[in-house]
Amino acid sequence: MKSRTLFIHSLAAFILASAALFVAPQTARADDPEFDAITKHLQLHYKAKRVHIPFLGLADFFVHIVHPAGVKNFKVAVFENLNFTAGESNSGLALVMRNALSADWQPMVRVSSREGEQIYVYAKIDGANIKMMVVTVDHDKAVVARFKFSPEKLNEFLRNPKILGISLNK
Repeated sequence: MKSRTLFIHSLAAFILASAALFVAPQTARADDPEFDAITKHLQLHYKAKRVHIPFLGLADFFVHIVHPAGVKNFKVAVFENLNFTAGESNSGLALVMRNALSADWQPMVRVSSREGEQIYVYAKIDGANIKMMVVTVDHDKAVVARFKFSPEKLNEFLRNPKILGISLNK
């Protein structure tokens, strides 16, 4: 009887710990107004549907612990079924990006094609780290990604690529 009670308590503790691991990354950075402003614009103005990415919470937790290639954290949103005309989106999204991002963010890349494809890359220094915001729109799909990384650790990783002590060199 004691072993059954111990098993049930251990199982309950495992379930609670697992739930905390998957919920914590989602609630940890709920206050990212720049990322949220861009994603809300895509959802409301272009009627885009946000796509669920399986195991993204687990990947986020892994990045927080391991910091692969110097990445400290990230946030990604994928959208499909955007409803826009090419001319409208080119100027509208650029304006939203500029208004959503504070003056600290510097534009690095901006590409717009005649077919409506767009790429925006902004960066800002955050202490010893760099934050990047990347937005891509390709016809009826879009991706918004924000990540923070250490340039020193990224440089170190590029010279000797290892994750968890396992070399990625051939």
